[in-house]
Amino acid sequence: MDVPNFRSYTLIRYKLAKTVSQIHTDLTIAFPETCPSLWTIARWVSEIYEGSFRLEKRTSPGRPRETRTAEDNIARVKELIERNPRMSNRKLAADISVPHSSVFRNLTDDLRFPVLCVDT
Repeated sequence: MDVPNFRSYTLIRYKLAKTVSQIHTDLTIAFPETCPSLWTIARWVSEIYEGSFRLEKRTSPGRPRETRTAEDNIARVKELIERNPRMSNRKLAADISVPHSSVFRNLTDDLRFPVLCVDT
């Protein structure tokens, strides 16, 4: 059950006059590992009450994470690190003009390089 289904379950249970804690308890029993927190369910019920509730998950504001997954960025990181394996994460980020956290994820998640030390 993914988030939209938790949201729809919360909406239905709220319409049936269930409290936030009752909804949370029911979900915790049924889905102990993936159940949303009590605070999340309370926020959803508050949104239902205010009339701003949506079943779909809202997109987060801010910059999308396209810079990390862009193939050309991954290729540039790989090329630079192969040229100079001792280049720091922050130096790589400065050279290709992306956040150092994106470069770190490129190295560890996309290119599977081991983490040897942490920048300070």
